Amino acid sequence: MDMSANPHVSVGNFGSCASPIIVAADGAVKIICEMPQGVGLGHPIHVSLAAHRPVLRYVSQESVVFDYLPPRVEAISPVSGFRRIGGDEVTVIGGNFGPPGLLNGRVHPRVFIGHSECEHVQHLSDREVV
Repeated sequence: MDMSANPHVSVGNFGSCASPIIVAADGAVKIICEMPQGVGLGHPIHVSLAAHRPVLRYVSQESVVFDYLPPRVEAISPVSGFRRIGGDEVTVIGGNFGPPGLLNGRVHPRVFIGHSECEHVQHLSDREVV
């Protein structure tokens, strides 16, 4: 493989990896890059090497996919004092909620308290949902 090839790597619909580089190690060729922000499981990985003619393209199969870490809840506020009729605002603090506006606003976090889904969820950051 041409080590000067300019690889393009993307994950699902989340965009391209930042500054991918090709490295030869242990008789294999590796592409190393910083993953784009994203959420969820089972995203195919797309690789193309434009320096080759014809262009080499690889799309991972179901057995080779990328999973982002699941959301993690660290705290909620307030922790008690809710009205039984609902309508109270709850702030969820944690991580891996994904960046706001991901995929042009097509990814929306869902929050459940018990079996009830919260309405009007605001995705403030990767660490905070209201």
